[in-house]
Amino acid sequence: MTDDFSAAPPSGGAARVVHLRQLTPVAMWTTAAVIAVLSAGAVVALWWPGTAGLNGAELVTARLEALKIGLSIGVGSGGVVALYLAWRRQHATEAALAHQQMVAADTKAHQERVAEDARADATARRITELYSMAVAQLGSEVVPVRLGGLYALERLAQDNETQRQTIVDMLCAYLRMPFPPPDTGQPEEAERAAQERQVRLTAQTVLARHLRPGPDPAGPPVTFWPDTDVDLAGAQLADFDFAGCRLRTGRFSGARFAGPATFAGAQFGGDALFAGTSFADAVRFDRVSFDGDAPFEKSEFLAPARFDGAQWARETRFEEARFAAGVRFGKAVFRGASLFTRTSVFGGAEFGGAAFADEAVFEEARFDGRTSFSEAKFAGKAEFGKAVFGGAATFAKAVFDGPGWFTHAGFGGADFGNVRFAGGGWFHDARFAGNASFDSTAFAGGVSFAGARFGGRASFHQAKFERPVENTFVLDDDGQPPLFERTVFGGSVTFDRATFLLRVDDLATAWARLDRFGKENEPVWPPGWTLRRAGDRPDGVDEGIWGHPG
Repeated sequence: MTDDFSAAPPSGGAARVVHLRQLTPVAMWTTAAVIAVLSAGAVVALWWPGTAGLNGAELVTARLEALKIGLSIGVGSGGVVALYLAWRRQHATEAALAHQQMVAADTKAHQERVAEDARADATARRITELYSMAVAQLGSEVVPVRLGGLYALERLAQDNETQRQTIVDMLCAYLRMPFPPPDTGQPEEAERAAQERQVRLTAQTVLARHLRPGPDPAGPPVTFWPDTDVDLAGAQLADFDFAGCRLRTGRFSGARFAGPATFAGAQFGGDALFAGTSFADAVRFDRVSFDGDAPFEKSEFLAPARFDGAQWARETRFEEARFAAGVRFGKAVFRGASLFTRTSVFGGAEFGGAAFADEAVFEEARFDGRTSFSEAKFAGKAEFGKAVFGGAATFAKAVFDGPGWFTHAGFGGADFGNVRFAGGGWFHDARFAGNASFDSTAFAGGVSFAGARFGGRASFHQAKFERPVENTFVLDDDGQPPLFERTVFGGSVTFDRATFLLRVDDLATAWARLDRFGKENEPVWPPGWTLRRAGDRPDGVDEGIWGHPG
């Protein structure tokens, strides 16, 4: 008799159940016949061969023993078969129980899945209903109803994390809706506009409340919504306060900010787009971190703007931006290229202590009022070509590791005292209408004032003119920069204690006005140089007595 096994395939993760093949009548009768044959064979083998040579009582005893042994074999084999049949019955019982458990487990898992799907469907329907109701409330003519819609959306987003970005998008869309100012002169219209303003302020407050990670960024409050994108492009915003907020991306291109606005201490993990934005009142971006692109080109700042301590990880673009009442970039960090081409600043600009890790381009920029780049650090090229400084401009103690280009720039008054031009200082055809100080300045990488004009006092006290480095951009045939070729000194000039480690032969082509010198402001030329009167004047000058150093 053989044992055949078959396995039921697992279902729904249930335990594997092994089934035995059913015994047929043929197999059972075959087993009984085999036992009988074995028993008979044992008796026959012991009956005659085992009793040969025995007589009398011994023969009878031996044959009785043979019969006992044969019967014992039959009984023992039958017992083995009985044990096997009992084991099969036990196994069948256990298999049936295991099958019942497996079916019950599958049924329970199916019921749980159905219940979970039903709960999920019910939750989704409930969320949809609540969302639809809240959105409908936002369209109400009644202000309290609109406010209720805002708070309903806020609660829905707080309780359902997967819905937060959708609800933020809805709040932003509401703020992007047209909002005409109350300038019709009608009391009813003015009241309606004032009420709508309060609704919008509430929407802004709801957004800001959930974008602040708190004082411990590693353990923000449960009300903080991380990785949120805010799209307020073209929106009309009032008294905007996103101070300390952390956003993934922010789109504010073309937005109009009325009243004070602040982003102080905010963090933008991705792009922050402010191109074409208008700020009607004071705005603060101090200590803001821009980790993505942050363009501000063609933006308009009608009141003072502050970017003190702000950090840009990528390119900074303020091309054609307009600052009508001054701007501060004190100790700001620009890790990418900084583009301020044709930027207009009225009311003063403060870049003191700023760090420019890449090129800084202020070409054709216009600065009215006091401008300060004191102690600023320029690691790359600093381009101020054709820039106009209408007020006093100071670069005192600034460091130019790359070339500093001021060609055709215009200065009212200029202070370059204690500046180091490691990459060269180039002032071709620059115009200094007021006093210009280069006291203790070190020109380590080449320098040129060719064609520059000084209308006031020009001081190079203790300045150091070092030999140009190999990569100096402007050199003559002898490897020298055109230091003072055709330079015009319209006021007093001093080179007291200046150090020249290169030739200054072209100083002989410079012009100096003789009739403006008195005993108290006599010019001090490099050693061996004096001033001799000339019979003509510099081009474009029609008054005064002029001469050449020689």
